Amino acid sequence: MAGKTTYCAEPSTLAQAISTLSTLPAILLDCEARDLGMPGGALSLLSLSDIAASHVFLIDVLAFPSPSPSPADSDTPSVPHPALLPLLALLTTPTPLKVVWDGRADALELLLTYALPFPASCSSSPPRPLVLTPVLDLQLIEVTARARDIRPNARARRLDELTKGAFAPIASTVRADPAAFDGVWKLRGLGQIVRLLRLGDGSLDQKDPEVVAMHQRSDSSLWMARPLPAYLQRYAAHDLALIALLHAHFLGKDWVCAQLPALCTQSERYVGMFRTREEHARYAALGLKAFMPLEFLELADAEGLTYACARCERELSTSCFVLKRTARGQQRLSYCRLCEPIAHKNGETRGVWVGL
Repeated sequence: MAGKTTYCAEPSTLAQAISTLSTLPAILLDCEARDLGMPGGALSLLSLSDIAASHVFLIDVLAFPSPSPSPADSDTPSVPHPALLPLLALLTTPTPLKVVWDGRADALELLLTYALPFPASCSSSPPRPLVLTPVLDLQLIEVTARARDIRPNARARRLDELTKGAFAPIASTVRADPAAFDGVWKLRGLGQIVRLLRLGDGSLDQKDPEVVAMHQRSDSSLWMARPLPAYLQRYAAHDLALIALLHAHFLGKDWVCAQLPALCTQSERYVGMFRTREEHARYAALGLKAFMPLEFLELADAEGLTYACARCERELSTSCFVLKRTARGQQRLSYCRLCEPIAHKNGETRGVWVGL
């Protein structure tokens, strides 16, 4: 479990959170919401702590409503409550570093919920979007660690995970042409990683049965209940405790420390990959959120030639497509390396060969 937890629904406890967190070089961050980052979504709780999760602050954002809220059916961000403003501004400053686990939906929800005003000296400027920066996403680091594994059986383990899990229905296809799945990485859950790495005392990855039942019902609207049930408060704090374990594990690796600036740059691309709820929802509906997006494990090449995948519509480099040479020249599949097997598994229309 996390250490001390402070539920912040009053100006005094919120001020304590701001005072504590603003002095730290890095903080853990997680959001809870109704349909986080999805159409109809609404932020409920902002969970923040030191990197050891020794003191978790659960910020009840509903207790600090915007003085000029946007219409309920609008995604136009609102200027936050004055008491909340210093905390939200902290999420955009060079320090502290914000540490997350798959912060894509969190960053999107914050982006669409709040707009930060400029100082009084720039009062004529419109509010700026709340862009989470700098940020370190531990999910991206976990997949990077697997991609760096050069042991002889590493590739076989990755393919085994694909054939026994996400691509079990087309396992024979994966085994027949493993090169077509280069760069395809199945994402793992927060609790799953804690178990695999054997972190903590073995009890931290246990799911709260009430929250499991809530997720099975797809009923995230309970996050909007007030007073917020105690089991949901425990769940929010518990997530930060798991993130703290992974932060300590990965920051103990020399390669992570050596590549930290580059990993932060990649993390900012990763958490900022969605700009609208509809884009996020479409991506999820295509079955893509179970995998690391292609070309996020390396820095983007701004000069490289790209092509649009005909399924996910992402602009990707040539290496993200299966290629073949023909008498008429080189061709690529119209679907990227990730969309093609998902379409195959789902019985959808497959990609077709097109010229480069």
